Amino acid sequence: MLRYASPEVASTMLVTPLYTVVPGIYAQFFNLELTTIAGLLLLVRVLDSLSDIGLGIWSDRWVARG
Repeated sequence: MLRYASPEVASTMLVTPLYTVVPGIYAQFFNLELTTIAGLLLLVRVLDSLSDIGLGIWSDRWVARG
């Protein structure tokens, strides 16, 4: 199980600062509220999940020619 999960652990370690440190930097240097930043991050995640579903359906129906 550790070998199976290790790529995700590495990926999570790279992405975690995006959701923990970067919003504080944006709030401090660009005078944005943390709720605004959190809302934008939520919107991006929701749109990403919907596009994943759409691309999955599209790729399942794709028929290669040749």
